[in-house]
Amino acid sequence: KDFMQGMGKFVSFINQTVGRMHSVVELRKPDVARLASGSTAGANKNTTGVTISLLLHNPESVPYFEGLLDEWANTTERLIKESESARREPDDVGPNAELEFWRTRQARLNSIQKQLATRECKLAIGVLTAARRDSKVVPIWKGLESSITDAINETKDTVKYLTTLEKYTEPLYTG
Repeated sequence: KDFMQGMGKFVSFINQTVGRMHSVVELRKPDVARLASGSTAGANKNTTGVTISLLLHNPESVPYFEGLLDEWANTTERLIKESESARREPDDVGPNAELEFWRTRQARLNSIQKQLATRECKLAIGVLTAARRDSKVVPIWKGLESSITDAINETKDTVKYLTTLEKYTEPLYTG
């Protein structure tokens, strides 16, 4: 009996993990190689030698990255506000639903953080910062960066707390 309960819990965990992987948010990647080469087609996808100063020489770079950063900001802001809005769940949902919500949120925020840590994304943000134009997107983005960190820390702490309670709520599901 214990083996079957353990196996059922393991299968449930795997299914939940797969579900979280499907709910990961994908940000549109910047086409740094195309902008660095100055052509619109057939650019080398290698971005190793691309620098911020090289990208600043292309007049298309700044407007392109502003649009991209605005898109990222909207996606990220929507995700951050997701938990601040009232969630509507049926009354018969138990504590595992809360834990699953926070684990999914953690997976989404971590995926955004990992994507923003890529070289191409850092170049995009660096170009806009170096351009020093009257961009309305950059100040919004700077504020969102700290919000992302705060939201990640909140989800990490909440998941850690709820996970410690999981062994006490498990009997509610197994009877």
